[in-house]
Amino acid sequence: MSKKLFRISAITIFIIYCAVMIWLLFFKDRIGIPVHSYWETLKSRINLIPFKTVIRYIYSMAASSNFTHSFVNFFGNIFVFVPLGVFLPYLLQKTRTFLRCLVYSGTAIIIVELTQLFTLRGFLDIDDLLLNLLGISMGFALYKLFSHFTKGILKK
Repeated sequence: MSKKLFRISAITIFIIYCAVMIWLLFFKDRIGIPVHSYWETLKSRINLIPFKTVIRYIYSMAASSNFTHSFVNFFGNIFVFVPLGVFLPYLLQKTRTFLRCLVYSGTAIIIVELTQLFTLRGFLDIDDLLLNLLGISMGFALYKLFSHFTKGILKK
């Protein structure tokens, strides 16, 4: 496979990934109609205490109460962002260092979290950010591994 064809394929897959992510993050489910004022609802949808939600998920999975919901949210917040850690450094040369990849990704996640919060489409949770960054880190490691083994395989 030529390098150009591989890159076009990667861009196409990345665009599809982004479209699916936008659907999942903004259009998949409705949280419910707020019963309080807008600002009270916003305040009730913010968690800035690290690991509060993660611990709740772990306890819930261990106790088998609401296991599926907790499992999907915990691991989904990680694995759904692995592709971003792979595609971002491949497609944007600026993000080929781990720190830059995390900064760019983290900024995008914070923007998404704030948008979800202010449009009442979700919650602002520091644990989501931490789990998402873990997924991106795993993806970055896969990118590095993949780029190491494909050197010379993809022809110009």
